[in-house]
Amino acid sequence: QRESEKMNLQGDIKTKESMVTELAAKEDDLIKQIRTKQKQMAQLNSAIKKAIEKEIAAEKRRQARRNKENNTNSASAITPEARKLSDQFEKNAGGLPWPLKTGFISQSFGTHQHPEFKGIQIQNNGIDITTNKGTSVNAVFNGTVSSILSIPGQGEAVLLNHGEYFTVYSRLESVSVNKGQLIKTGDVLGQVMTDGDDKTILQFQVWKGQNKLNPQSWIKSR
Repeated sequence: QRESEKMNLQGDIKTKESMVTELAAKEDDLIKQIRTKQKQMAQLNSAIKKAIEKEIAAEKRRQARRNKENNTNSASAITPEARKLSDQFEKNAGGLPWPLKTGFISQSFGTHQHPEFKGIQIQNNGIDITTNKGTSVNAVFNGTVSSILSIPGQGEAVLLNHGEYFTVYSRLESVSVNKGQLIKTGDVLGQVMTDGDDKTILQFQVWKGQNKLNPQSWIKSR
């Protein structure tokens, strides 16, 4: 009987060890997936930053040409039209419509500790809005399509120019606008992507020049 109990105990120990090994392997796979997504997000954020830098430089050149044509020496780095649009955007702080008709903020702006794994931090340059499959994305303000970016694993991203301000709509399955197109508030920009985990999440960002802003401070509260 003692020998039988001993064998059963050894069997239990082996089962537990097997389960621990299996869980450890799953944890390693999950951490690898998280690291991969972090790299993809870093690629996206780098592409967004470069696109904004390019747009700022182009605006400076436009203003410089205007100064030359009008024989003026304005200290402004943006044209009067861009300044007017910036002022209008700024006046709507806290009152901009949501980029999605349905959804909730599933991750806020800033740096966060991963909810499951210690030592892993998540940097969010905007806010994540979880929504339903097939949901369309809408422009939150009048502007121009500056860039359309494509990052593997993160889908498509649309960058809108609002003078000094920029809004970014990423993790899109499809895009229904073109670069240089004039956009009005509420216009459909595309459709949110549903990822391999069956999650439909829009990444929404707001920038002023090269400074990241908290989008939650700009959209209406729900």
